[in-house]
Amino acid sequence: MTHASINDRLGRVVLAFAWFDLGLLVMLLPWTRLWESNSLLAHYPGLIPIVLSGYVRGIVSGIGVLDMVIAADALVRRPAAVATRQ
Repeated sequence: MTHASINDRLGRVVLAFAWFDLGLLVMLLPWTRLWESNSLLAHYPGLIPIVLSGYVRGIVSGIGVLDMVIAADALVRRPAAVATRQ
């Protein structure tokens, strides 16, 4: 195992961890009080019913799940450069 290979693996693990954390946050955030008491919505009261809709919350949570799937794929899949060498 070369130094570049170790750095590549470590980089993928760090990125996957960041993607997973971000996905978990995006998945859970729409269902918290922080989402409901968003001070940014005070400026746009017409958006409040839309943002608090279960459909919008579900879409945002789905994006979070997709982000976690991408994180898992980054850990499992080998980079194209390594796959073509063997």
